[in-house]
Amino acid sequence: MGAVHRRHWLLCVAVAALAIGLFAAPSAGIAGAPWVDNPVDEGSVRVVDIDDLTREFVEGASATVFTLALPEGATCPGDSANDQWRVNSFIIPVDRDPSDLEYLVGDPEGEGNWSLYGVDTNPLIFEFTIPNVAAGLPGKIGEIRPISFGVFPPGTLPEGRYRMGIACAYFADTGTYWDTEIVIATDAADEPGQMTWSIPEAAADAVDATSRPTRTWAWISAGAFAAIAVGLIAYQRHTRRHLTLTKEPS
Repeated sequence: MGAVHRRHWLLCVAVAALAIGLFAAPSAGIAGAPWVDNPVDEGSVRVVDIDDLTREFVEGASATVFTLALPEGATCPGDSANDQWRVNSFIIPVDRDPSDLEYLVGDPEGEGNWSLYGVDTNPLIFEFTIPNVAAGLPGKIGEIRPISFGVFPPGTLPEGRYRMGIACAYFADTGTYWDTEIVIATDAADEPGQMTWSIPEAAADAVDATSRPTRTWAWISAGAFAAIAVGLIAYQRHTRRHLTLTKEPS
């Protein structure tokens, strides 16, 4: 066999081996992951203040910014860097089972199934876990990005009860998940989504998120005070300068 033909043959073998590895790896991994065949409900999430994860919300509006707090030490069966697990989110009608959800491209498969969306309008899907030093170790889930329902056009989430939460998925299949129940009501006066929401099983000390000053108003207030302070300083300097220039020599 000539040198050129030998190199060509070795290249073909290498490509074939790589293709076999790529196609075989997912199926082998799925077969070895018991959570894929038997998804596990790992408990509840809490709807909390983005600035204070101990402060639970009992209700809010479409523009309310919140996040979801998982139980301490929450993990996926594996991490993203070594084991291909991803962190996804969902909000689905209450009569549907989060363990049946599949994450193929964007929102969970199925009519009326949605992902949660960050305040940056990007869906919380295919997020990475904190990387491990080796494969086969639980993948720790970091803090969930700030969320709001403001991205949903009015009527997208009809009135009713939903299940909302976070799921670990291996390729498309749910492995483990955490969720809570949420009730959505129509409110024509609300902007931008014309809806309000409440958590029926919130903790006794949970607060109404709509009564909390929004971060926007906090920044406006801070800016107003700063402008007043700058104006007073400028006025005082101008007054001193004016008095100095007009004062008669002794």
